[in-house]
Amino acid sequence: MQNRSVDQLKLDIQPDNDGKYKFDTHRVIYPRIELSGIKGSLREILSLFLVFLSYYLAAKLGLFYTLKPVGIALLWPSNAILLTVILMTQPRNWWKYFLAVIPAELLADLPAGIPLGGIFVFLLGDFLEVTLAATLLNRFVRAKFSFSCLKNTLHFILFAVILGPMAGAAIGGFLPFAAGYDIGYWDAFLRWFLGDGLTHLTVTSFLLIWLSKPSENKWSTQIGEIIEGVIISILLLVSSSLATGLLNPPGLTAPILLYFIFPILLWITIRFGPRGALTALLFLTNITILNFLMGRGPFTGGVASENIVHLQLFLTFLLSPIMILAALMEERKINLQNIKIQKKYFESLFQLSPSAVVILDNEENIMRVNDQFLNLFGYTQEEVAGKKINSLIVPDHLQAEGERATLSVNEGEQINFESIRKRKDGSLVEVDIFGMPLVIDGKKIAIHALYRDISVRKRNEEIIKQELMEKEILLKEVHHRVKNNMQIISSLINMQSTLIKKDEVKQLFLDSKNRVKTMALIHEKLYQTEDFSRIEFGDYIRRLISDLMKSYRVDSDRIKLIISIENISMDINIAVPCGLIINELISNAIKYAFPGDRSGTLQISLVRQNDDNFEMTVTDDGIGLPSDFDVNKTESLGLQLVHALVNQLHGRIDINGRDGLQIKICFKDVSKKISDTVLKKESSD
Repeated sequence: MQNRSVDQLKLDIQPDNDGKYKFDTHRVIYPRIELSGIKGSLREILSLFLVFLSYYLAAKLGLFYTLKPVGIALLWPSNAILLTVILMTQPRNWWKYFLAVIPAELLADLPAGIPLGGIFVFLLGDFLEVTLAATLLNRFVRAKFSFSCLKNTLHFILFAVILGPMAGAAIGGFLPFAAGYDIGYWDAFLRWFLGDGLTHLTVTSFLLIWLSKPSENKWSTQIGEIIEGVIISILLLVSSSLATGLLNPPGLTAPILLYFIFPILLWITIRFGPRGALTALLFLTNITILNFLMGRGPFTGGVASENIVHLQLFLTFLLSPIMILAALMEERKINLQNIKIQKKYFESLFQLSPSAVVILDNEENIMRVNDQFLNLFGYTQEEVAGKKINSLIVPDHLQAEGERATLSVNEGEQINFESIRKRKDGSLVEVDIFGMPLVIDGKKIAIHALYRDISVRKRNEEIIKQELMEKEILLKEVHHRVKNNMQIISSLINMQSTLIKKDEVKQLFLDSKNRVKTMALIHEKLYQTEDFSRIEFGDYIRRLISDLMKSYRVDSDRIKLIISIENISMDINIAVPCGLIINELISNAIKYAFPGDRSGTLQISLVRQNDDNFEMTVTDDGIGLPSDFDVNKTESLGLQLVHALVNQLHGRIDINGRDGLQIKICFKDVSKKISDTVLKKESSD
């Protein structure tokens, strides 16, 4: 007796979060079925009840399709119900539906006189069949399942129609002993296998495709196609009735009439796709089996058990190619639609490109241009078709350049450069040119070139360059005038100091003069450089110290000077306060560290510790500081100025007065913070 393949119908009634049909690519072959307004445990109970009820009704129908007394079922629809449910359910929930169908099987089989042992053999074989088929489909179908996909259809036939039923039949072969029927193991195996395979081929596929997402494989609503559907349905009804004996007297068989069904099935397959084809196949299968049970049609002669096998084989070998053909035709139709859409998409990109686009063949002849190309160069489509690109738009004096460019692209290179090209009226236009080979399957089939008019950009660049040059000249002049003015101020202070007799006051004038010269020297350096925001600080300090030594008339043999400063390019916002700090520290060392004829060494170093930190050190081996010296209480204007400048640099100062004097100043590159703040402000604006 043939068993019902427990194929998994996923009646998982949990709706998706967005309220739409969704496909779980991991373990659920088909989307969930929604029961709106029902939530929680009530929804789960209702889903289990629906599975129980549908399985019970399908089992009763399967008993109707079972021949007595041999107990052979031509179809067992309850297997289709179970497989459909399981395919639409997460594996962790399968056991619930297996438990739900057990009482349904008992209620259907016990009144029919099937012993309890036979029922449990049914269930064991069905569960194995359904579990294997669903597991394999979940494993190998990694995208949304669809009978519009040939690969999916072949997977379904292999796993649900062949391998699953074979596994179930291996157990079902013991059914005759358990149920008390007079059938051998191999006969039972063959009929179970064929019956369950045919069940999945017709009923399961029908359920799955009609429970799939409504937008997939939807029927056309045009009046002409509705009329066509009605006509073809009538033709299928008449042809199948004639072929299977419904309209013939009992006992009359006409096998040749079966051939009249083929053109009708092909028509349905081509015109209505998998949904129409699977519906027609289910109808044909049921009408053929019903006529067979009533003793009609071409499969009623001879031994009944053999007739069943012939009927099942006939339907299987008829329906499988039709299902495959439907998937192939629908897949081809979808691919053609996708190609059409992609063609329109790329055509839109081609025409709407802001660049002038041209496609050349391997001989550098123009195959296609977009409207932007025609607008840029002033030609029509007819005037450019088949022309050589170089002879059309490359000026005579740039022909060699154009030939080198096309040769490079022909050799597989990508090119990008700026040049000049010629319009139809002879005027020249500056363009940015990009070219690349079009390669398909490793073979170059064309050349793709883009031209972008950069005339406006070039004019703007020239204007900006000219304005920048004017501003640089103006800025140089500003620094030059500032430097001159500071030198004038320094000279005035120096002249004024000659009239002063008191040494202390004269020294104050001299200190002020040196501070002014320190700042003037910065502007002199900026005037001499191309970068008006930074100076080479090492050269600046050496020049500054040299001027200080001359100003104070220091004997280089008495005070030895050691300068250790890296080649640091420093922002003017740091260079000015740093120069003033060094001016004060060197001046103090010259005036106070070596009184009388005392000799010694004066060292200055400046190093960059990392990208953001500097360390400046001024050291002398002079007399040092008094023991009661407090830097925070000093009345020295110079040291007060040093403290103010260090604070301006967000730094710190350390003073060591033992064995001479060492002043160490650590500070950050505040110019980076200033530039970062400006950039952030500009971006926020």
